[in-house]
Amino acid sequence: MYLVAVTILSGFGAFALLWALGANDVANAVGTTVGSKALSPRMAVILAGLFEFLGSSFLGTRVSGTITKSIVDYRKFPSDEQFTLGMFAVLVTATIWIVIGTWFGLPISSTHTVLGGVTGVGILGTSIYEINWTSLNRIFLSWI
Repeated sequence: MYLVAVTILSGFGAFALLWALGANDVANAVGTTVGSKALSPRMAVILAGLFEFLGSSFLGTRVSGTITKSIVDYRKFPSDEQFTLGMFAVLVTATIWIVIGTWFGLPISSTHTVLGGVTGVGILGTSIYEINWTSLNRIFLSWI
C-alpha cells in the first residue's frame, strides 16, 4: 500500500522538480544573456522556453536513460521497495536543494545534484562496488 502512496507522491514530486529545474536552468541561461544586453528579457525568456522544451523533448530520454540505467543497476538493490524509496529520496532532496539554491541565487547545477543523489543512493542501497564508475567518469569528463 505504501508503494502506491510513494508513487502518487512521486508524481507530485516530479512536477515540483520540473518546476525547480526550469526556474534554475532558465535563470542561469537568461541572466547572463539579459545582463550582457545581448537579448531583451522578453526575447530571452521566449528563446529559453523554446530551447528548454526542444532539449527535453528530443534529448531528455537519453539523459534520463543514462542516469537510470548507467550509474547503478536497480536489480542490485535488495528489494524494489528500497530502490523506489531511494529514488523518491533523490527526487525530494534534489527539489529542495535546487529550490533553495535558486532562491538564494547560488550557481548550482541540477545535473550534479541529481547525479550525486543517485550515486549516493546507489552506494547506500548496494555498495560502492556496484556503481558504474566508468559511466560516471564519462559524464564527469563531458563537463570539462
